Amino acid sequence: MTLNKSQWGNGEWQNEPDELIWEDSETGYSCQIYRNKFGCFCGYVGIGIEHPFFGQKYFNDLIMQADIHVHGGLTFSGELEDGDDEWYFGFAAMDDQDCLPAFENLGGVYRNLQFMKDECRRLCNQLASYEKIS
Repeated sequence: MTLNKSQWGNGEWQNEPDELIWEDSETGYSCQIYRNKFGCFCGYVGIGIEHPFFGQKYFNDLIMQADIHVHGGLTFSGELEDGDDEWYFGFAAMDDQDCLPAFENLGGVYRNLQFMKDECRRLCNQLASYEKIS
């Protein structure tokens, strides 16, 4: 996936890839980052069926009580593609303090690919801590 960024002005987003997929080396969880049409990244971490949070919505009591912290909070839970054998939790760098490159006059802080990778790793570690106590 490559977005047309020609109208977004100058910034490090011009030289970054628009997606990144990898397996977290510590937890084995699938991690995915995609840039959306506004120019900001969304991060996702996939867990397997053995995890106690598998199939849970990010806004239900079990997840809310887990007190998981990522940039902007969790904003997604579900399959990324039909038939996925992993359940993903996601977040986006789209809060009022974030720069949306497609709207260069909005200001804010640009959350680059490295920032989002670090947040995905942080989410992996938090999710893994609940796998161990179940």
